[in-house]
Amino acid sequence: MKFFRFLNKHKGKIIIILLIISAGIYFSMNKKKPEIKEEILSHTLKKGTILETLRKDGTISAKYDTEINSPADGRIKNLYVKEGDRVKKGQKLLTITPGQNIYEKYVPIDVSAPLEGLVLRCLNDRMSYNSKISYELPKEGEYIQGSSSNPTCLMKIIKENYYVLPFKVGEYDIDKLSLGMPMNIKVAAKPDLKIDAKISFISPQPEIKEEYRWSDEESKVEFIVVAETLNYKGPIIIGLTATAEIDLGKYEDILVVPLNAVYEERNIMTKNIKYFIYKEIGPKKAKKIEIKLGAKDEMQAEILNPEELGLKEGDKIFLDIKGDKIEVEEDFSDSKKENSEEKKRSSGIFSAVKK
Repeated sequence: MKFFRFLNKHKGKIIIILLIISAGIYFSMNKKKPEIKEEILSHTLKKGTILETLRKDGTISAKYDTEINSPADGRIKNLYVKEGDRVKKGQKLLTITPGQNIYEKYVPIDVSAPLEGLVLRCLNDRMSYNSKISYELPKEGEYIQGSSSNPTCLMKIIKENYYVLPFKVGEYDIDKLSLGMPMNIKVAAKPDLKIDAKISFISPQPEIKEEYRWSDEESKVEFIVVAETLNYKGPIIIGLTATAEIDLGKYEDILVVPLNAVYEERNIMTKNIKYFIYKEIGPKKAKKIEIKLGAKDEMQAEILNPEELGLKEGDKIFLDIKGDKIEVEEDFSDSKKENSEEKKRSSGIFSAVKK
């Protein structure tokens, strides 16, 4: 009863409080949300310095590597060395008893080391199901072939501390290299190991890249280049993956563009690549400009002949032109559009428009 008397006494106040609460809920639900501004990222062109470095991967091999093949059919009578032994030139390695069986009597043949070095087992480099890989040197009593066109490889001898790294260089970089050019070799499995080297061979004739059809690289052909270690005295590195690092030069006071602002346009049929940037010419307006790239590093590249393109320090370029956020002024026909596909450089940004 007291509760109902309280309601009757204060019903006016209660009604006013309920109206205020209802109005607050209504206005809060219908309040206009603040507009989220879209920020279109851009970059201001500046002059800078680029230290251009060419990096190519390869597999290290011995510079002096001699396989010891069986000189005759027969069986190994005596084996005097094991893998890992260091031998001198002329040192006896094994003795072969020629013949198809034990009843044939021939004068034993001694096989000696043709050079000083380290004894290693022979490996078959061909990766196929029929390949037989030797995990150890031939054993005494084992039958070997020598008179056939495919004699048994008994072992090989390498000269320690003399290594080479073959690698391949595309047509656009090959003219930047020269014989005797200093460089470094970095071994993948030994991050702290940095080996001084020089370029000892550059192939005069290119070869067509087998994987070019599916490759994203611009070069259609490549040249074989060989680097040779200098004054190396360290662990054995034969067969290890390594990277050749060659300093190509330092370029100063040049107009540079970040790689994430460079777009590629690739012709599907010819695989020719053109590079473009989008220069800001007004609010949310851009002009598509084809550029030629010069020196580059992992983050930026030189714009060649910027004056001829109407580009200068202080110009702004867009980092992203996706969707309808920017109106683009461009000049290339529909036929070119049909025969090309546009994509960003893999190092570029994927979404530069923030909400």
